[in-house]
Amino acid sequence: MDILGQSTGRPWLGLQVRIAGYCGLRFGEQTALTPAAVLADGAFLAVTQAWNYNRHIPATLGSPKNRQDRQVPVRGSMRSARAAEVEARPGGLLFPGPDQALAMSDTTFRRLFTRGAQNAGWAMAADGRRTVIPYRNPRHHAATWMRETAGFGWADVFRYLGHHSVAFTTGRYIRPGVEADERNAKRMKEL
Repeated sequence: MDILGQSTGRPWLGLQVRIAGYCGLRFGEQTALTPAAVLADGAFLAVTQAWNYNRHIPATLGSPKNRQDRQVPVRGSMRSARAAEVEARPGGLLFPGPDQALAMSDTTFRRLFTRGAQNAGWAMAADGRRTVIPYRNPRHHAATWMRETAGFGWADVFRYLGHHSVAFTTGRYIRPGVEADERNAKRMKEL
């Protein structure tokens, strides 16, 4: 995504996907981020607004889904890249559209994500046009990563994702990985 971003005039594209994949922001929340959203030396992002997309009307800027403002921690390895993005855009949006003012559209991002997945060699669906891993999966990855790798509790994961309940998060977003199965088998053997 970094290479694709450079070649399409969107140098922030790789960072945008990493924020989705490790912070769990929805697409409308990602594209509404401003430099003011970067808090505490880049350790947190303040999610206070989101673009609301509707096929029948132009996108509007409003509250995040569930009307929940929140602060989301950011993976340490992403802080320097994000700091460079903030310095490059002291005003406006962190991930703007081609005109540098409005956010990139959902359709454009989906197209770029699919192209990046193809370039990376990801498996494609039978029709060759859709990725097997849909572009919304970075948010699902974030939920699993927060729980399995970062070790966050369920209450923290649901809060960072901006969900209305822990039950929704665990039922819809959390997918145990192969590593979890191996780790659990090892634990059971030791008991």
